[in-house]
Amino acid sequence: MKRVFIGKFNGKEEIKEKILEALNWIQIDAFIKAESKVFIKPNFTYPRYKEGVTTSPDVIEALIKILRDVTPHIVIGESDGGYYSWKAEDAFKGHGIDIIEKKYDIKSLNLSNVERTYLPVSANGKLYHISFPKILKDETDIFITMPVPKVHCMTGVSLAMKNQWGCIPDTMRLSFHHIFNEAILEINKNLPQTFVVGDGKFFLDNTGPMYGKPIKKDLIIASNDIGSFEVVMCEIMGVDINKIPHLKFAKEKGFLPGSIDEIELNCPLDNFKYKSTLKRSLRNKIMYNCFRSEFLTYLLYTSYFGKMLHKVFYKLRGTPEHLKNIEQGF
Repeated sequence: MKRVFIGKFNGKEEIKEKILEALNWIQIDAFIKAESKVFIKPNFTYPRYKEGVTTSPDVIEALIKILRDVTPHIVIGESDGGYYSWKAEDAFKGHGIDIIEKKYDIKSLNLSNVERTYLPVSANGKLYHISFPKILKDETDIFITMPVPKVHCMTGVSLAMKNQWGCIPDTMRLSFHHIFNEAILEINKNLPQTFVVGDGKFFLDNTGPMYGKPIKKDLIIASNDIGSFEVVMCEIMGVDINKIPHLKFAKEKGFLPGSIDEIELNCPLDNFKYKSTLKRSLRNKIMYNCFRSEFLTYLLYTSYFGKMLHKVFYKLRGTPEHLKNIEQGF
C-alpha cells in the first residue's frame, strides 16, 4: 500500500521523534537492515542552508541519527551546483555535513566525481543519454530523498521527483532541460528502493527554487512512494498536477497514483492545506521560454556567445551570490 505521513513538530527537540514516527508509518523497517547500504539525497540547491530552499541540517541529522542505529552504511550525496556555480563540498560544509559526517561516522560523496553510467531517454523522436552515478544503480540498497516543498519558476513545483535532478553528475545538466519531463521520470524509475523524508520545516512560496518567501510549517512529510508524495504535496499546496508538466507526464506514464484515494494517509490533510503562489519575474519568463528549447539553451548558456553574454550581464548587474564561482568554470 502506498503510504504518506504528515506530522507537525514543535521545536528542534521533537524532529527526531516525528521522523521516527514517520518512518514507522511508511514501514521502512521492512526494507532497511544492518547490512543495507543507504544513500541520502538532500536538496542542496544553494551552497549554505537557506530556509525553504535547502534541506535543514537539523532534519538531516535527526534522520541520520535514527538510521545509524540500524546500519553503519550511510552515504549522503549531492552533485556540484549546476552551471559551475559551486562544488558539492562547499554545500556540505555550508550545511554542517562535515561535522555530521564525523559525529556519526558516515560518508559524504560528491556525485560529480564518481563513476558514471548512462540512462537512455527517448524524447522528441530522438534518443538521449543522461549521465547517472553508478553507485545509485549498483551499490545502493535504500535511497532516501529529502526534498523541500517549494514552488519553482521553471517547473512549477519542486518536490521529491525534482530533487533527483541533482543526481545528474554533469554540472551542465541544464542542457537537458528541454527533455526534463522524460529525463526526470527516467532518473526516478532507475533508483533503488526509495523512500521520501520531506523537510517541511519551511515551504517556499512566490518564486523558487533559490529565492522566494519561506513559510514556516514545521512538518515532516514522508512516503514509501515518490509518486504518492507528489500527489499529497500538490493537494496540500493547492497545486493542480495537470498544470505541472513533469507531474502530468509521470501520471500519464503510471508513476503517480491516479487519485489521492489510492494513498493511505496517517491523518486528514485539511489542517495542512494552503494556496501556494508562483510569481515569475520578467527574467524568469524569458528563462522559462528557454527552458523548453534545445536551441535557445545552447545559444544562451552553453555556446561561446552564451558564456560571454552571461559575463557581460553579471558585470552590469552584479553576479548573484550563488554564482560567485561561475567564472572558474569557464
